[in-house]
Amino acid sequence: MPSRLHEGFVATFEQRPRLAVELLTTALDTPLPEFDHARLESDHSLGIAPSEYSANAVVVLTAGTTPTQAVVIEVLLKPDKRKMWSWPVRLTMLRSHLQCPAVLLVICADEHTAAQCRDPIVIAPGCTLTPLVLSPEHVPVITAPATASTNPELAVLSAIAHRNHPDRDAILAGLGESIANVVKYEMAIDLVMQVLPKAGQRFLERLRMRGRASKYMSDFAHNYFLAGEAEAAAKALLAVLRKRGFDISEDLATRVGEQTDIEQLAAWLDQAITADSLAEVFGEELTITPGGPMPARVFRFRSGHSRVLYSSGQVDALETILESRGLLNSPASRARFEECTDPAVLDIGHVETLLRRAANATALEAVFADHQSVAELWEDTE
Repeated sequence: MPSRLHEGFVATFEQRPRLAVELLTTALDTPLPEFDHARLESDHSLGIAPSEYSANAVVVLTAGTTPTQAVVIEVLLKPDKRKMWSWPVRLTMLRSHLQCPAVLLVICADEHTAAQCRDPIVIAPGCTLTPLVLSPEHVPVITAPATASTNPELAVLSAIAHRNHPDRDAILAGLGESIANVVKYEMAIDLVMQVLPKAGQRFLERLRMRGRASKYMSDFAHNYFLAGEAEAAAKALLAVLRKRGFDISEDLATRVGEQTDIEQLAAWLDQAITADSLAEVFGEELTITPGGPMPARVFRFRSGHSRVLYSSGQVDALETILESRGLLNSPASRARFEECTDPAVLDIGHVETLLRRAANATALEAVFADHQSVAELWEDTE
């Protein structure tokens, strides 16, 4: 299946088909015919039988009801020589069906891939297809909320394309302020969250906790986010204490699990790593006052935001456990951890398995034994 990064790029065009026009005319300086509407199409809506030549997305420009230009959109995360054979077929099929010109817009994840995609494709003597290629360097860095408000989809694309940019935090802050109250962009924020590196996720979490980004979610979803974070911290706290040899009573475990004050759980977790007694962690009387009631856990993942942020909280818990076991004490081990918990490829449902392994692991590879690299995942999905 496609990676989250791939889906994130495609979703920006599905949200607003006219974005393809803006990128072609502004970023790539490509002239287009007059039109009054840009619509997203699919093989099904066009009456074309799906095949191996299907595009990631198709945008059709029309004047009235007459198609004037078709734009085939392909997202490519790494070089793929097979595309030079399938792309011309897709364009000619679409051109024949709509009876209008068709162009190929290729969205690349990096400049290396983009450079290879720009090579002209010779179809026959005198007949050459030259893809129009967009790499991250063509996507504007949008940090001003006013600019992001004018074109939220371009701001989303900017956040995805520049997820490792030095100005990433400013990009994310501008994105948040521009679409904070727009319900239809919740999925876009979800996609951005999934492809951000861990530091970017933490930045957005801090925005939420300070109230500047909590408007992304309804109060209902925000409660689930808090519950997920609290449960992750509670699991990490109990795992560290048990591994250090402390006797945890059922009553204490229950009361820790019921705690929803995230800052309190974080403070206990910090103490648990070095404490010589439970009293040093919780105080002399081991008194734990639960926070507000948790929402029913069976519904926790109804919100896409909640599911992603719950996973992020679990990864933080995993990091704490590995640190307490001395398994992240070198640059190499730290780099391995970051690679294996990259949110662009991490399976959210697999995080709890990693937590269980970490509780007893004596080596980092025992935790990440079945990890697939980004390249391996792309091999499976391209």
